Amino acid sequence: MEGPRMEAVLVGKGYSSISSCEWQEEVSETLWFTYRCGFAEMVPYGLTDDAGWGCMLRSSQMLMAKALCRHLSGRRNDVIRWFADAPGEEAVFSVHNMVRVGQRYDMLPGEWYGPGIAAHVLRDLAELLDEKLRIVVTSAERPLCEEDVLDDLTRNVRCEPEIDEEVPARDDSSVDYDPLLRPPPEQIKAKKRKIAVEAARKKRLAAPWTESVLILVPIRLGLNRLEAKFVEPLLRCLRFPQSIGFVGGRPRQALYFVGAANADLVGLDPHVVQPSPGLGPGLLSEKHLDSLVCRSPRFVPAHAIDPSLALGFYCRTREDFLRFLQLAADLKSYSDPPLFDVLKTYGDPPPNVVLDDDDDEDALNDDDRRRRRRLTEDDEDDDYVVV
Repeated sequence: MEGPRMEAVLVGKGYSSISSCEWQEEVSETLWFTYRCGFAEMVPYGLTDDAGWGCMLRSSQMLMAKALCRHLSGRRNDVIRWFADAPGEEAVFSVHNMVRVGQRYDMLPGEWYGPGIAAHVLRDLAELLDEKLRIVVTSAERPLCEEDVLDDLTRNVRCEPEIDEEVPARDDSSVDYDPLLRPPPEQIKAKKRKIAVEAARKKRLAAPWTESVLILVPIRLGLNRLEAKFVEPLLRCLRFPQSIGFVGGRPRQALYFVGAANADLVGLDPHVVQPSPGLGPGLLSEKHLDSLVCRSPRFVPAHAIDPSLALGFYCRTREDFLRFLQLAADLKSYSDPPLFDVLKTYGDPPPNVVLDDDDDEDALNDDDRRRRRRLTEDDEDDDYVVV
């Protein structure tokens, strides 16, 4: 006898039931990264598995892989190779490289990551991958900004300002220039130049994109538990066509949530230990590929998850990004404050209050404290090489 039908959504797509073939196919096509054992040693720490501490890294790998599979349709094997358990640039998103970059954020191998730091690690590693995909990571101090993303995605577009250098001729022999009523020619030229430069900039921001963007939004929706007012907007986020789910779960027990069925979240659980093939010939074997398929996703009540999580949204084009912004703006009607802030320009004040340096850091979790400390440090030592 069949159970009750559950309306479901997975990574932005709606399904009539979790028992539908389409729903089950979408789940099985999502790469399932779990704890692995027997991989190359993390020198000098002696670690050859990530059991018990790597669940947030594995959950973040799943989210990143979902974005890459959507971005690079038909290149699934390449994506699998990038997440193999091995050091070096060939497996750019390996747990080895994530741990190595995590040390920039005061994280040591064997420590449990929060969603915010994991998002920054993904962003840093993505810079090593030449696949026309940028990653934007927001924060309470720097919310998602439309102008900032448009500026970043069009920075290679050339739009020269059209400057009219001509100034009306005047008999200047007896003129006392007034900066307001009778500005001097140099001031008129400077004003025209400023107007032309701004016009060229607006034209550039409106240009089509040659790259895509993955937006990661680490947020905290309560102190010790998810506040009830955020449940509905969180579920609505998963229906955005741009959604690739989010990472979160319970303290020290992270999952990759790919969707929802009624009021339950659908998560892929990395807390299973499987042998690692590394980058060897077994990486694309039928046995290993079968180990990347999750056949029993977890169903977790939305109100039961930890309030600290990181949302993911993939926007292929400028038009896709603008549609996402409109959907995000509509979330304001479901909670106060909204699930996350969206600014037109950084000249706009953030609508939500954020902690200042003098505020009590006890209100921050360890992930927030580490990220703040990292963001305020001198960046002179930020260069690194994955080895």
